[in-house]
Amino acid sequence: MRPSYRNENRERCEEGRQPARLALFACLGLICHLLIFLSLFLTYIEYFNIYSATDRGSAVEPIPNTGWQLLSEAFQPQTPQRVADMGSPPLAAPLAVVLLVALILPALIYLALLLLLPISVTWKNPPLRRGLVLGSWLNFIGLSLSGLWLLSSNRPEDLHGPYQNVDLAFAIPPAAFLLSLICCGLLLGYLPRLTENGTRRV
Repeated sequence: MRPSYRNENRERCEEGRQPARLALFACLGLICHLLIFLSLFLTYIEYFNIYSATDRGSAVEPIPNTGWQLLSEAFQPQTPQRVADMGSPPLAAPLAVVLLVALILPALIYLALLLLLPISVTWKNPPLRRGLVLGSWLNFIGLSLSGLWLLSSNRPEDLHGPYQNVDLAFAIPPAAFLLSLICCGLLLGYLPRLTENGTRRV
């Protein structure tokens, strides 16, 4: 009888800690996406075109681009001078849309989890699990696209054309997407998996 009593107490302690863990990982995931959003205001790339500036007789000045500017370039027509100054082509519009969805939708899923956490009803768990699975896929896609975007922008200098400097802020989205993906996996592990009759599935 005594070992079973200890097991029951241990299970109760684990159930008591579970909401705190869910809130912790949901807050951490939400902070990751907020960090990506704020990092897009920082300078991501500085373009240099020495030959273009020399032809105009002006000094060589870098062209700073924030993350939001780089994303907006996917939806704007490119002028010949802008294309000449840029060291790499802009991100395609569909990929930019996917990145924005991967930025916004998981944050809303984390927020919904935090808002529904105090509600002790069983119907909330299946939609939250489906939302977290969707958030995991979106975080994986965001990690892949932001990582490839970073790698394609970080290229060696070209002595016969424009070159660019990639700033440290460019590494924030891949790192934050990775941490958010880990948070989604941990939340899926802690969120109770319920059967149709409302009992917990072991």
